[in-house]
Amino acid sequence: MRRWPQWRLADDTVTIFQAAAGLADPNRANAAHQRLAREHGATVLDRTPVTALRDRGGEIEI
Repeated sequence: MRRWPQWRLADDTVTIFQAAAGLADPNRANAAHQRLAREHGATVLDRTPVTALRDRGGEIEI
């Protein structure tokens, strides 16, 4: 936890092993999300604050 303080384990945790574990690159993930959103008709506005969320009958308007 000294190396990765964002991970919190109980004091009695001895070890954790996950053979299929890995780390996701957030830059690649965000780029993929933006590309998919654009492909589905979204307009992506960089550095624009979200001021409201509205439910539009199962779709969300930001």
